[in-house]
Amino acid sequence: DSGSGSTGAILRDDMRIFMAASCGDIPFVEDAATAEARALRDGLLLANDLGCNKLYVEADCMEVIEVMQSGGNSLGPAAAIYEECSFLARNFSFIVFNHCPREANMAADVLARNS
Repeated sequence: DSGSGSTGAILRDDMRIFMAASCGDIPFVEDAATAEARALRDGLLLANDLGCNKLYVEADCMEVIEVMQSGGNSLGPAAAIYEECSFLARNFSFIVFNHCPREANMAADVLARNS
């Protein structure tokens, strides 16, 4: 309601063991999907900084997943963020985007809420 938001991204290894996390505040955000796209960008940056080369991305925002599965092209308010995510995704030798239910993404939600 305030027009602000926050992001949370968690990086786990192939055994689902915690590796790293990031969170950030967004002083003004257009809509919820834009905040979700920024969280994706933050997660991709984190994985890149840690030298990951294969990613299995899970997000609970269907719009973000659908846009990224179709190449990152969007005409909405988050178009520039999706374009950046698409560019960042090229840094990885393997990347898959999958939707997960919000209940499976609670750690990232808690991280974002406490940012």
